[in-house]
Amino acid sequence: MKRLAAALLSLTLPGIGQMYNDQLLKGLIFILIESVINIYGHLNQAIYLDFRGFHREAVQTINFQYALFYPPFYTYVVWDAFFHAEPNGHPYSIFIFIISGFIGTLVAIFGSLSFDAKAITIGISMIIPMITGIFIYKNKTIASSKT
Repeated sequence: MKRLAAALLSLTLPGIGQMYNDQLLKGLIFILIESVINIYGHLNQAIYLDFRGFHREAVQTINFQYALFYPPFYTYVVWDAFFHAEPNGHPYSIFIFIISGFIGTLVAIFGSLSFDAKAITIGISMIIPMITGIFIYKNKTIASSKT
Protein backbone atom coordinates (compact mmCIF):
# COMPACT_ATOMS: atom_id res chain seq x y z
CA MET A 1 0.00 0.00 0.00
CA LYS A 2 2.91 2.36 0.70
CA ARG A 3 4.15 1.90 -2.87
CA LEU A 4 0.80 2.92 -4.28
CA ALA A 5 0.62 6.02 -2.06
CA ALA A 6 4.19 7.10 -2.90
CA ALA A 7 3.61 6.69 -6.64
CA LEU A 8 0.30 8.54 -6.61
CA LEU A 9 1.83 11.38 -4.61
CA SER A 10 4.64 11.67 -7.17
CA LEU A 11 2.12 11.60 -10.00
CA THR A 12 0.52 14.62 -8.35
CA LEU A 13 3.78 16.53 -7.84
CA PRO A 14 7.17 14.99 -8.57
CA GLY A 15 9.17 14.84 -5.35
CA ILE A 16 6.27 14.49 -2.91
CA GLY A 17 6.49 10.69 -3.10
CA GLN A 18 10.14 10.85 -2.09
CA MET A 19 9.23 13.07 0.85
CA TYR A 20 6.55 10.53 1.80
CA ASN A 21 9.32 7.90 1.73
CA ASP A 22 11.36 10.06 4.16
CA GLN A 23 13.83 11.05 1.43
CA LEU A 24 13.39 14.75 2.11
CA LEU A 25 16.47 16.12 0.35
CA LYS A 26 15.85 14.04 -2.76
CA GLY A 27 12.21 15.14 -2.74
CA LEU A 28 13.13 18.81 -2.46
CA ILE A 29 15.66 18.49 -5.28
CA PHE A 30 13.04 16.82 -7.50
CA ILE A 31 10.50 19.55 -6.69
CA LEU A 32 13.08 22.18 -7.60
CA ILE A 33 13.94 20.47 -10.90
CA GLU A 34 10.25 20.02 -11.70
CA SER A 35 9.62 23.70 -11.00
CA VAL A 36 12.45 24.84 -13.27
CA ILE A 37 11.32 22.62 -16.16
CA ASN A 38 7.70 23.64 -15.61
CA ILE A 39 8.40 27.38 -15.43
CA TYR A 40 10.83 27.59 -18.36
CA GLY A 41 8.84 25.12 -20.44
CA HIS A 42 5.60 27.06 -19.79
CA LEU A 43 3.87 23.76 -19.05
CA ASN A 44 1.23 25.03 -16.61
CA GLN A 45 0.28 27.83 -18.96
CA ALA A 46 -0.07 25.32 -21.81
CA ILE A 47 -2.20 22.98 -19.68
CA TYR A 48 -4.39 25.91 -18.64
CA LEU A 49 -4.90 27.00 -22.25
CA ASP A 50 -5.49 23.42 -23.38
CA PHE A 51 -8.24 22.82 -20.81
CA ARG A 52 -9.91 26.04 -21.90
CA GLY A 53 -10.01 24.80 -25.49
CA PHE A 54 -7.15 26.88 -26.90
CA HIS A 55 -5.15 23.91 -28.22
CA ARG A 56 -3.21 25.83 -30.86
CA GLU A 57 -2.16 28.49 -28.35
CA ALA A 58 -1.23 25.80 -25.82
CA VAL A 59 1.17 24.10 -28.23
CA GLN A 60 2.61 27.46 -29.31
CA THR A 61 3.16 28.42 -25.65
CA ILE A 62 5.31 25.40 -24.79
CA ASN A 63 9.08 25.85 -24.90
CA PHE A 64 9.99 22.40 -26.21
CA GLN A 65 13.68 22.81 -25.35
CA TYR A 66 12.64 22.44 -21.71
CA ALA A 67 9.43 20.47 -22.14
CA LEU A 68 11.17 17.51 -23.77
CA PHE A 69 13.04 16.93 -20.50
CA TYR A 70 9.80 16.59 -18.59
CA PRO A 71 8.49 13.14 -19.70
CA PRO A 72 11.63 11.15 -18.79
CA PHE A 73 12.14 13.16 -15.60
CA TYR A 74 8.51 12.79 -14.54
CA THR A 75 8.39 9.05 -15.15
CA TYR A 76 11.72 8.51 -13.37
CA VAL A 77 10.58 10.42 -10.29
CA VAL A 78 7.33 8.43 -10.08
CA TRP A 79 9.23 5.16 -10.48
CA ASP A 80 11.81 6.20 -7.88
CA ALA A 81 9.10 6.94 -5.31
CA PHE A 82 7.31 3.69 -6.19
CA PHE A 83 10.45 1.53 -6.09
CA HIS A 84 11.90 2.92 -2.87
CA ALA A 85 8.65 2.99 -0.89
CA GLU A 86 9.17 -0.57 0.34
CA PRO A 87 12.24 -2.81 0.47
CA ASN A 88 12.95 -5.34 -2.27
CA GLY A 89 11.13 -3.55 -5.08
CA HIS A 90 10.92 -5.54 -8.28
CA PRO A 91 13.72 -4.38 -10.62
CA TYR A 92 11.74 -5.03 -13.81
CA SER A 93 9.16 -2.45 -12.78
CA ILE A 94 11.35 0.25 -14.30
CA PHE A 95 10.73 -0.99 -17.85
CA ILE A 96 7.09 0.11 -17.91
CA PHE A 97 8.17 3.53 -16.64
CA ILE A 98 10.91 3.77 -19.29
CA ILE A 99 8.33 2.95 -21.97
CA SER A 100 6.02 5.56 -20.49
CA GLY A 101 8.73 8.25 -20.61
CA PHE A 102 9.63 7.29 -24.17
CA ILE A 103 5.98 7.49 -25.26
CA GLY A 104 5.60 10.88 -23.55
CA THR A 105 8.70 12.20 -25.31
CA LEU A 106 7.50 10.97 -28.71
CA VAL A 107 4.07 12.51 -28.19
CA ALA A 108 5.74 15.79 -27.16
CA ILE A 109 7.94 15.76 -30.27
CA PHE A 110 5.14 14.95 -32.69
CA GLY A 111 2.65 17.11 -30.80
CA SER A 112 4.87 20.09 -31.48
CA LEU A 113 4.47 19.47 -35.21
CA SER A 114 0.68 19.71 -35.13
CA PHE A 115 -1.26 22.71 -33.88
CA ASP A 116 -4.38 20.57 -33.56
CA ALA A 117 -2.80 18.22 -31.01
CA LYS A 118 -3.91 18.67 -27.43
CA ALA A 119 -1.11 19.46 -25.00
CA ILE A 120 -2.76 17.30 -22.33
CA THR A 121 -2.25 14.27 -24.59
CA ILE A 122 1.41 14.28 -23.52
CA GLY A 123 0.45 13.81 -19.88
CA ILE A 124 -2.18 11.18 -20.56
CA SER A 125 0.22 9.21 -22.78
CA MET A 126 2.61 8.93 -19.82
CA ILE A 127 0.16 8.51 -16.95
CA ILE A 128 -1.83 5.57 -18.34
CA PRO A 129 1.22 3.27 -18.79
CA MET A 130 2.61 4.36 -15.40
CA ILE A 131 -0.64 3.59 -13.59
CA THR A 132 -0.71 0.22 -15.35
CA GLY A 133 2.84 -0.49 -14.14
CA ILE A 134 2.01 0.65 -10.63
CA PHE A 135 -0.86 -1.82 -10.39
CA ILE A 136 1.08 -4.66 -12.01
CA TYR A 137 4.09 -4.31 -9.69
CA LYS A 138 2.53 -2.88 -6.51
CA ASN A 139 2.79 -6.19 -4.64
CA LYS A 140 5.73 -7.76 -6.46
CA THR A 141 9.13 -7.87 -4.79
CA ILE A 142 12.43 -9.53 -5.59
CA ALA A 143 11.67 -12.28 -3.06
CA SER A 144 8.22 -13.04 -4.51
CA SER A 145 9.51 -13.11 -8.09
CA LYS A 146 12.08 -15.85 -7.29
CA THR A 147 9.52 -18.28 -5.94
